[in-house]
Amino acid sequence: MINLDHVESFLAVVAAGGFRDAAKQLDISQSTVTQHIKQLEESLKTEVIVRSNAGCSLTAEGETCLLYTSPSPRDVEES
Repeated sequence: MINLDHVESFLAVVAAGGFRDAAKQLDISQSTVTQHIKQLEESLKTEVIVRSNAGCSLTAEGETCLLYTSPSPRDVEES
């Protein structure tokens, strides 16, 4: 089951460009971010982030997930 923590970690990894910086941004451990992403991927039954020594990047499925989870400009204006 996907929860808000999973989505928040996913968006932070995308914005920060990596798990370590996302963890710092969210003020949680890197292992927690990793667990959130793993649980998100298990819930979606697909990989959303490709991890490598050079960093991480979104899969095609990750790009789609980003479209559905990113706040719209209207959402930002209303906050």
